Amino acid sequence: MKTETKGSRSTEMEIEEKVRPRWIEVNLDAVGRNTRRVKEMIGDGVKLLAVVKGDAYGLGMVPVAHTVISQGADLLGVTNPDEGVILRNKGIDAPIFIFRPLLPGEEELVVNYQLISSISSLQQAERLSDKARIYGVKVPVHLKVETGLGRTGFLPSSIKEHADRLFSLPGLEWEGIYTHFASAAGDPQFTRQQFRLFQSVVEGLKKRGIQFPLCHVCNSAAALLYPEMRLD
Repeated sequence: MKTETKGSRSTEMEIEEKVRPRWIEVNLDAVGRNTRRVKEMIGDGVKLLAVVKGDAYGLGMVPVAHTVISQGADLLGVTNPDEGVILRNKGIDAPIFIFRPLLPGEEELVVNYQLISSISSLQQAERLSDKARIYGVKVPVHLKVETGLGRTGFLPSSIKEHADRLFSLPGLEWEGIYTHFASAAGDPQFTRQQFRLFQSVVEGLKKRGIQFPLCHVCNSAAALLYPEMRLD
C-alpha cells in the first residue's frame, strides 16, 4: 500500500503539472522589426519566405503570418496543406508554400486553396497534375533537390532520369527549384558542397531548356552567413 500511495501521489503531481495553465507572450512589434531587418539585409530582388509552420514554432501562426506579411515577407512556409487552409481562412492571401511532400488525397486542398506544392517524387507530381487537369487550372510547384540533408527530394541522377516526363506534365507551373542545407551554421564545407551540387542541377536543366523563375537554398543561418547563396 505504501508503494501504491507514493505512486498515486507522483501520478497526481505529474497530471497537475501537465494541466497547469501556461502562456507565452509574443512581441509582434519585434517580429515585424526583425522581418524588416532581414528584408533590408537580403536586398532588393531577393524574396523572403517566412516560415510559420508548427504554429509559427509555437508563437502563433495566424498573428505572426499577418505581421510578417505586413512587414515585407513575400511568401509563407508551412508543413502541410492543413496549415495553409487555416491561413487562407484567416484572410491570408499571400503565396503559401508547403514544404513536405503531399500525401495522396491532399491535392484537392492545394488546388482549391491556391497553395504552392513542393515536388519530391514523380508520383506526387503525377497525382497533382491529374487533379489540376480535372479543375482546369495551373498549380505552382517547386522542385525539391536532395543534396545532402537526407529527407525528401529528387537525387540529381533521378532528375535526369525523370526530367522528360516530369516537366511535360500538364497543369503544373514550375515556379521554383530548391534544396535544404543540412548544417549551414555548423559545416561550411558541406554547405558549399551542397550549393555546388544544387547549382550543377540547375545548370544541367537549363541546358535542356528548363528554367525556373525562383531558385532558393538559404535557411536563416545560410541567409546570414553566405550572401552569395541568397539567389532569388
